[in-house]
Amino acid sequence: MAKNRKYIMGDGIAISPEKDMALFKKMSKKGWHMSGVTLLWYRFDKGEPADYDYASNMESNITKDMLSLYEESGWLPIVACDGFQIFRAIEGATPIFSDLESEVEALEEVKCNMLKSVLFWGLPFIIFHTLARVLFSRPDAGNLIVTMWILLSVLSFICVIPFALNTVSFIGISRILRKKRKQGINAN
Repeated sequence: MAKNRKYIMGDGIAISPEKDMALFKKMSKKGWHMSGVTLLWYRFDKGEPADYDYASNMESNITKDMLSLYEESGWLPIVACDGFQIFRAIEGATPIFSDLESEVEALEEVKCNMLKSVLFWGLPFIIFHTLARVLFSRPDAGNLIVTMWILLSVLSFICVIPFALNTVSFIGISRILRKKRKQGINAN
């Protein structure tokens, strides 16, 4: 019995969306259609080979009305959550963004929200990590100080993961924005 599902790690939507969209298209031509995301892995389900186009979007607040508009334009939502969406359409469908200016505007909003997330997770991480280091350096560490050090270290670890992921995404979005702005300058 053949497997009907496989998982592949991509380059990351926030880092190089064009590479991941090309991967999805290539896989669909082979009969493996992108069907979701599990942690950092893309999920593909077996089906008939098809020539699909894929597009990513990063609307901060996705609504049913917005999804309906995409669907009416021929774009089927594959992943649709706030801040991250992936759509599929038959090759040649009208692009999600018809002009560079609206795409840059949407990415600016995403970048701003991503910076807020970096700060939201980064500041507590820095505070918890600094306090833990200060407590760790105390030579007269009693049970209370050791307990506080452990607690602060755990809190620091909890904050560092979303801080790192959001920082990488922020850098990726900034890179994409620079490319899009350069496209706009070169087009003029």
